[in-house]
Amino acid sequence: DISIPTGVTLTLGGTIKSISDGASPTKYTQTYSTAVTLSADADFQGSSVTFGDTVNGGVSFKVSGNGEFSGTIGGTTAPSAITVTGTTKINTAVIKSSGNQTYTGAVTIGEQNTTFTSTTGKLNFASTLTGTPTIAAGSSTPHDVTISGNADFKGIVSNFNDFSVSGATSINSPAITTTGTQTYTGTVTLNANSTLTASAATFKNNILKPSTQYLKIIGNVATTSTAKRIEPDFLLNGSL
Repeated sequence: DISIPTGVTLTLGGTIKSISDGASPTKYTQTYSTAVTLSADADFQGSSVTFGDTVNGGVSFKVSGNGEFSGTIGGTTAPSAITVTGTTKINTAVIKSSGNQTYTGAVTIGEQNTTFTSTTGKLNFASTLTGTPTIAAGSSTPHDVTISGNADFKGIVSNFNDFSVSGATSINSPAITTTGTQTYTGTVTLNANSTLTASAATFKNNILKPSTQYLKIIGNVATTSTAKRIEPDFLLNGSL
């Protein structure tokens, strides 16, 4: 195992394994309680890799295993790419990269609003994306997710309040469910039959389908003057 306490300055690059001598690192953990600066493309390999503080550096940032982020990622200098091959726990409000972000396993977001930003790439969620509502005084309060950039969803999205994507959206997911609104500013491409559940779903651009996909919406629907082309068959339970 690797454990780095607070109060130290840590600059890393290359492959960081939990053990040496070529043995498999997949059963060991890494924990970084201090800020991490990446000086070169970095691959953190372990059963789980936990970052308790910020991570910065304009290079590729990869976790080969399960990852947990509790500090701002890319707040000062955004990584060129972010990749997690296992599951991901996100306990921070900001995750920013200049290029792609790829999350292969299930992503769980903690009790906070979170913004994902990719300035030139795409957010790729290959599995589920799930929020964690705050429980207080017997009530459950979900949180918001904002995606600044393009996004691709392949798994079910659930347990959020407001949900928005500023760029193009590719929906390969059977369901995106929120208690609040859903807003899609860029073109939406429907690659699978999907159900969107929201208090209101707003589409500000075209809605396209490559084949015979249909879109079911539970809630109200709004489109703007820029939404000039709507291809999928609609099943609507709400008002348009």
